[in-house]
Amino acid sequence: MRGLTVALIWCGLISLTGVLCEMNIDECENEPCHNGATCEDGIDEYNCHCPAPVPDQLPWGGHDCDIALTGCVDHLCQNGATCLPSLHGDQHKFSCMCPPGFYGEHCNISTTFSFFREGYVLVEVPNNRTRREVRPQVPSVKLRFRTTLPDVVLFFRGNAEHFFSLEMNDGNLFAMAEFKDLKLMVQVPGYFNNGLWQSVSVFVDEKLVLILEDKEEMVEDGGHNQLLFFPPHGLEKVYIGGFPQEYLDKTKARKGFIGCLEDLLIDAQPILPQDITPEQAMDIQLGCEKTEWCRPDSCSQQGHCVDLWTEYRCDCYRPFYGNICADEYSSWTFNHERNRSFAAFPVTKSHGSNIIISLFLRSLKYDGLVLQLKRGNQAYFTVFLRRGTVHVAVYSSIRGSSTFITDGKKVMVTVAIQERYLYFNTTELLFGPGNFTGFEVEAGDVAYLGGLPEVDDTTPWGGHFKGCLQDVRLDDTQLYMYVNKITQKPEHSSYLQSISHNLLENCISDHACRMNPCMNGGECLIEWNDFMCSCPLNYTGKTCDTRVWCVSDPCVMGSQCVDLPDGYECLANATFENNALKYAANGSLSISVTMVSVDLRTREESGTLLRASNGLEFFCMGLLNSSLLVKIRSSNTLDVQAFTSDVEVSDGAWHRVEIRKSARHLSSRWHLIVDGRAAGFSRVVAGNLDFFNYSTVWLAENFTGCLGEVRVGGVYLPLVEGLQVEGSQGPQFTRYGGMAEPTLGCSGTPLCLSQPCLNNGVCVDLFNHYSCDCAPGWGGEHCQDDIDECVSGPCTHGTCRDLLGQFHCECAKGYQGPHCDEDVNECQEQPCEHGGSCMNTVGGFNCTCPPDYRGPRCQWSYPPLQCEVDVQCTNGGVCMDGLWGANCTCKPGYIGEKCEVDIDECESNPCLNGATCMDRQNHYLCDCLPGFSGENCEATRQPHRERIPWLVVAIPLMCLGALLAVVGLVCMVLTARKKRQSEGTYSPSQQEVAGARLEMGNVLKVPPEERLI
Repeated sequence: MRGLTVALIWCGLISLTGVLCEMNIDECENEPCHNGATCEDGIDEYNCHCPAPVPDQLPWGGHDCDIALTGCVDHLCQNGATCLPSLHGDQHKFSCMCPPGFYGEHCNISTTFSFFREGYVLVEVPNNRTRREVRPQVPSVKLRFRTTLPDVVLFFRGNAEHFFSLEMNDGNLFAMAEFKDLKLMVQVPGYFNNGLWQSVSVFVDEKLVLILEDKEEMVEDGGHNQLLFFPPHGLEKVYIGGFPQEYLDKTKARKGFIGCLEDLLIDAQPILPQDITPEQAMDIQLGCEKTEWCRPDSCSQQGHCVDLWTEYRCDCYRPFYGNICADEYSSWTFNHERNRSFAAFPVTKSHGSNIIISLFLRSLKYDGLVLQLKRGNQAYFTVFLRRGTVHVAVYSSIRGSSTFITDGKKVMVTVAIQERYLYFNTTELLFGPGNFTGFEVEAGDVAYLGGLPEVDDTTPWGGHFKGCLQDVRLDDTQLYMYVNKITQKPEHSSYLQSISHNLLENCISDHACRMNPCMNGGECLIEWNDFMCSCPLNYTGKTCDTRVWCVSDPCVMGSQCVDLPDGYECLANATFENNALKYAANGSLSISVTMVSVDLRTREESGTLLRASNGLEFFCMGLLNSSLLVKIRSSNTLDVQAFTSDVEVSDGAWHRVEIRKSARHLSSRWHLIVDGRAAGFSRVVAGNLDFFNYSTVWLAENFTGCLGEVRVGGVYLPLVEGLQVEGSQGPQFTRYGGMAEPTLGCSGTPLCLSQPCLNNGVCVDLFNHYSCDCAPGWGGEHCQDDIDECVSGPCTHGTCRDLLGQFHCECAKGYQGPHCDEDVNECQEQPCEHGGSCMNTVGGFNCTCPPDYRGPRCQWSYPPLQCEVDVQCTNGGVCMDGLWGANCTCKPGYIGEKCEVDIDECESNPCLNGATCMDRQNHYLCDCLPGFSGENCEATRQPHRERIPWLVVAIPLMCLGALLAVVGLVCMVLTARKKRQSEGTYSPSQQEVAGARLEMGNVLKVPPEERLI
C-alpha cells in the first residue's frame, strides 16, 4: 500500500494516471474549447486554437475561445490597415497591420517618396554594436521600388573598397558585394522595370542573399572560401537611389534611380522620408506621382513608346521619324512614264566586310537593277529583280530568293552579310562561306540606285528599275535623295547624291489610262502604275474584251449557265423513262470527233445510251448486264469493233464514262474510261467518229435513269427544252424533239415513302433502291432483328443482361464500371476501425490491426472482453461471451455496444399533418391535430351529422312486409276454392265460350287443356 500511495502522489503532480503513471490524461477529452476551436492536448495543459474570424462577426479569443474580442470595434487603424484584436487579462486591445507604403501605430505615416531626377539620399547608420553582442546585426537593406528605367542603382552601401549594392541592368536585378579579394554577385532575370511595385531585400555576412519578397524567392552567392569573410563594420553610409561620382566604376548601371521608393528598412530599422533633412531631400518628393506617358497614340501608332518615368521616347518604325514618329521619309519614283532614272552616292567612309543593305521597294516590273556597289568600273555587289524576286550578285556569283515581291505593294528588303553568310530578310540564306567571295565596302566606292549612267549597260540586271524606293540605307547610313538642292538637313547620318537623273519625289503612278485601253464602253480607272477597267454588265476581262452571257441568267431554273468564248450553254441533269431524244450537228463540227463522254446514273442492267449512224458507219453505247457495251464501225474498216467495261455501272451512283482515242494518230485504239480509270479498249485500231457531223443522233433509247453532261467531240447535247446553246455560231447539236420530254433534275422512285424501315430505322434513298440505317440494338434488312449485345461477352467480371440497343453488366462483388473491369477500392470507405491499416485486394480488402484489436475490420478488442467483468449490458440487454469477446444482444428499441442508446423512433418524422411524435420504447405515438386521425394522423375526420336510428326505420318496414304477405296468402286461398267449386257443373257462360272455340276449330288449334273439357 505504501508503494501505491507514492505512485498516486507522483501522478498527481504531472496529470498522469494508471497504476504506474504510464497514461497521459487527455485534457481535451472534456472539450474545453468553445465556438468551433481546435483543442491541442499537452502535458498537464491544453491549448485552444480559435477559428478564423467570420465576416460581420466578432472573432473569438481567450484561453478557451469563449470571449468575443471587441478591440477592433472602434479601432483607429488608417489607410486600409488590418486591425488585429487581442486580449490582455481582462482588457481588450488592438494592433494595426499596415499595408505597403504606411507605418506607425495607426498606419498613419506614409513611407513613400520618389526621385524625379538622378541623385541620392545619404543615410548614416549609427554603429551601436558592443563587444558583448554574441552575433552582430547582419547588414541588410529592404525596400519596395517602382520604375520604368531598365538601368538604375537602387542603393550603394559602404565605400569603394568595402560595399554591397543593388541595381538593375536591362531590367534584371543585380546585387554585388565586395571586400578586398572577396567578390560576391547575384543576378535575378526578369522584367522588373515594368512600372509595378517590387519588394526586395539584400543582406550579406558569409553570403550575399537577394530575396524577392513578393515571390518568396531567395537567391544567394558566397561561401566558396571559408577563409574570406565580409565584415559588417564600415557600412555606416547608405546611398539611396544613387552613388557619389567617385563610386561610378563600382556600378554596372552607372545611372541613378528615377522612380518611387517606400518601406525602406536598413538593418531592420525604418527610414522615413519625413526624417530626411532638407539638404538631403533636394532630389526627392513625398508620395509617388506617375504620368502614364505611353498611350496608343503617343507615337502616332508608327513607333514603340518607351516610358522614361518623367518623359517618354518614341523608337520609330521605318520609314517614320520625328519625336512622335509623325514624319515619313520621302519615296522616290524611278523610270516614271518609261523615262530612265538612276542616282549615284559616293561612299565617304569604310563599312568593312559585314554590311546590311535595307530599303523599302514598290514595283510591278518583274526585272530591274535596284542597287549596285562599284569600285572604279568594277561592280562587286548588286541587288536586282528577276522574275519578281530579289537576286544578289557578288562579283559573278548570283543567288536568288524565292519570295515574290513585285505585286505593287510596299515591302521592306534587307540583305545582310555577316561573317561570309549572306541572308535575305534575315531568314533566307543565299550565300555561305563555301560559295561567297568576300569584299569590303571602302571609302571612295560608289552606290548606284535604280540604274546606271547611260554609258553602262543594265541589260544583265533586267534593265532599269521601275517603281519607288524609300529610306535606302547602307548599314545605318541613309542614301539621301533630293531634287536640285537640300531643303532641310537630313535627320539621319547620310550619304548625299552626286548624280541624279529623272527622279520624282513621292511615289507617283504612270498615267496608265492615257491610251484608252478599255473596250466595249468600259471605264478606265488608274491604279498605281496600272489600270483597271470597269466593264459593262455583259463584258469582262482586263480590257472588257470578253463577252459575258450568263450574267443575265438565261438558263431555266435548275440548270447551270456556263460561258463559252462565243456564247453559253446550260448544263443540267435529267431523268429519262424510255423517252429518247433526237439530235443533229448539221455539219457544224469543225474538228474530228475523238471523244464521247456521258454522265449517267441508273439501276437498269440493259439499255441504249447513245446511238448514231451514217451509211455503214455507226456508233452505239449501251448497257448489257450492268456493264458498258460499245460498238463502233468507222470508215476505215468494215468490221464492227465491240468491247465492254470491266466494271459495273448500274449501282445507282453517278459515273462519268469517256470513250476516247489519240487525236494525233488517225488509226489508234479506242479506250473506255470509267470514273477516271481504264475500264476497256478496242481490240484493233479504228478511225475517228467524224460521221457524227452528218448523222442523226439518238440519246437514251430504252433507258431508265438519269443523264448529266453528254458531249460528242466536246460539244454539249442539251437534254431539256430551253437548254439549247444560244448565241453560238460554232459547233453545236440541235434537238429535233423526241418521244417525250425528260424531267429536269435527277429523281428516282420515292421508295422511302412507304416507311419500310422498322423500329425507328432511318430510310436512306439510294436512287430506285433504299437501305435502312438502323437504330442502336437493331439489325437486318428492315431493322427487324434485335441484336444481342451480350454475345460478345462485354462483362469481364459480371453477368450481362441484354437491353434494347444496349446491355447492362451486373458486376461481381469487388468490381465496378460499365464492363465490370474496374477493381473497387474498398479502402476508400475506410472499413478498418480503431486505426487499422487497410490494404485493397482483388474483390475485397484486408485490415492490419493495431495490437489491441482483432477481427476482419479490427472491430473487436484484444484480449477479448468478458461479460460482467469488462462488459455490462444496459437497458435489459443480454451479454454473451463469443469467440472475439463479449457481445450485447439488445432488447427491441435499443442499440449500441452496451445497448446504451435508446432508438428514437421519431427521428424519421413518421407523424403527418403537423402531428407531434412521442417516442416510446420500441414504438412511437402520434398526437394528432384536430381534424386528423390514424396511426400516423394520415386520415381526415368527416364532420359529425345527425343520423336517424336504423331500428326506427327497419321495424316499420318489417311490419309492412309481413302484412303484405298475409294479404297475398288469403287471396291465393280464395282463388283456389272458387276454381274447385266450378269443376263438374254446367255453366251457360262456359258453354258459350267453348262453343265459340269449336266453331273456329278449323282456324285455331284448341289448347290441350280445353280439349279435355
